[in-house]
Amino acid sequence: MSSAPPLLLLHPVGVGLSHHFWDRFRHAWAERCGTPAVAPDLLGCGSTRTSLRRLTPHAWAEALLPQLLNLNQPAVVVVQGGSLPIALELLKLAPQSCRALVMVGPPGWRVMGEAANPWLQKLLWWGLFQGLTGLLFWRWARREAFLRSFSIKELFANAEGVDQPWLDQLRQDSADASTRWAVFAFLAGFWRADYHLELRSLQLPVLALVGESASGISRSGRRDSSAQKLADYGVAINGLSARVIPGRNVLPYESSAACVAAIAEWIRTI
Repeated sequence: MSSAPPLLLLHPVGVGLSHHFWDRFRHAWAERCGTPAVAPDLLGCGSTRTSLRRLTPHAWAEALLPQLLNLNQPAVVVVQGGSLPIALELLKLAPQSCRALVMVGPPGWRVMGEAANPWLQKLLWWGLFQGLTGLLFWRWARREAFLRSFSIKELFANAEGVDQPWLDQLRQDSADASTRWAVFAFLAGFWRADYHLELRSLQLPVLALVGESASGISRSGRRDSSAQKLADYGVAINGLSARVIPGRNVLPYESSAACVAAIAEWIRTI
């Protein structure tokens, strides 16, 4: 696939999550395709520092714009989970630089149409995440015991998939407490808005890739099966392609080879 477009990979936002989320995927992609797959740290995550605290999808997208333009040709934007609004904002900033969109484990359709409760946002942001309370919460959330429990309960199809490299990387990339602000901004719902119009208006090729055991984390999307999620997006997005592969909610890590194969095969058709 030497003529295939490059990939721009957008990782999810969470405790210890950074560009390393894509390491296994990038290794499998290099072996299969050999074309560039760029995985930058989102603003406030990994090694990318910022003085901003109330981060929004637009701010994240603006920071990614140089990475996209530096590819010097239209790229396939591959986005994991709840970072989908970031990808949509990036498409608005530079539509000519985006060849296609791959949504890996996208939130439920209803979630993508619901703005966050402003009162709950204020309660979380000012009541929990500020000052000593927020710092203590961060220290609790980055404990290996919590990371393992959350990963088993919410992210992986099989507990065996929650291996030591996964946990060690989360711990390493959450060691800098300044990364907590990106996570807190996400947990407070600053990414939540009605994106239904943007999704319905997409004019480029779109692939939705979900796991056989996919589940939602938010209450409004938790009960959506893989079939229901794909059906909802399929009705809304004209010409949507869809694939279901083994795994749950972190397919690029849990099912790297299958994820790469599905995306590579689809790219040949666009």
